[in-house]
Amino acid sequence: MSENFLNDGIPDDERLLNCLAFLRGAFAEMNYYQEQISAYQNLLEVEIEDNPTAEGYLEKCQKIINSSQDLINSLQSELTFEQTSFENLDLNLMITGIATRINKIGITKIDFSSMDESAFINGNLFMLQEALFELPRLLKGEDNPSLNVSLEKITLDDSFFFTKKSHLKAGDYYCISFIDETVESTDAIKSILASLENAPQTMPKSKITFLYGLILQHNGDILTLDSDENIAGFKIYLPISKGQRIRNTESEGNETILLVDDEGIIWDVVIDMLQELGYTVVLAENGKDCVQIYKENLGQIDLVLLDMVMPEMNGREAFMALKELDENVNVLLQSGYMAQDDAQDVLDAGAAGFLQKPYRMNDLAIAIRSVLG
Repeated sequence: MSENFLNDGIPDDERLLNCLAFLRGAFAEMNYYQEQISAYQNLLEVEIEDNPTAEGYLEKCQKIINSSQDLINSLQSELTFEQTSFENLDLNLMITGIATRINKIGITKIDFSSMDESAFINGNLFMLQEALFELPRLLKGEDNPSLNVSLEKITLDDSFFFTKKSHLKAGDYYCISFIDETVESTDAIKSILASLENAPQTMPKSKITFLYGLILQHNGDILTLDSDENIAGFKIYLPISKGQRIRNTESEGNETILLVDDEGIIWDVVIDMLQELGYTVVLAENGKDCVQIYKENLGQIDLVLLDMVMPEMNGREAFMALKELDENVNVLLQSGYMAQDDAQDVLDAGAAGFLQKPYRMNDLAIAIRSVLG
């Protein structure tokens, strides 16, 4: 994924979500630094006692600190985030897909201990998968460390979060633990904000702020397990979804879907979720592979989920090639870099619909059924 999460190459809606996440992370950091400044200021008051000149300077500093805190609070109160893009997501399926992708790429080796039951939280699939995919880069024990990842349901009280300087309140949470066994831990668990100075240089500070903001947007928090020099592990706490997930049988199916996209990070997650709905999913990395797979399996693929922007053969070219093979091919277009109007010629030529990424899994499931009937 690009380090520039606010670049011009992403859709406006996604850039806005990224902007809000970055601001959430930045405000959290500013509040943390303000608390640190106030703590040091209290120590200075003791040191400069009976020094009127120094006390006067310190008083002016306090006024500046108070003013900046008021500004932060004012800006934070204006920051709103509509969770309309959120839906019930199963962390078990999501982490399984992300672990599969990371192991395929070879960035590191992940051994995931899943739960025996579904673990539903309320979230945005694309935002959460980016956070969970990128955050392991905070751990740098070896060049290619082996990480133990676990998921558990826990109940925590206010005292636990208070001692860790977390904003979270007592309640039921899912805890996702990422532990680097190659780094000896000091067993000190603390807020990620207190560990940022140990963050690896391979990840820009702004990216860490953004990823932390993504977790904050999900009403969660990150606590780190530190070593003497590095971060040995971290725990992500996400509140358990209060609403029960109602299984929508109308979104289920048993057809075969050919998924075509070169952005592999998300697709192991999407494949797992589509398979959970009953579909058989075949993956193609680009348009050329898509056409070849479809040609070799004529009559066996019920729907092609086709991305519009790909190397080697783009979505428009792939669609036309598919139409030559099968006049009645079912194709559902999708893109994160192209608007529906830009794909209108493909829709006019017979494509069944268009999905703008990022989208909710529920929207994808409904769109699939609308095409397949």
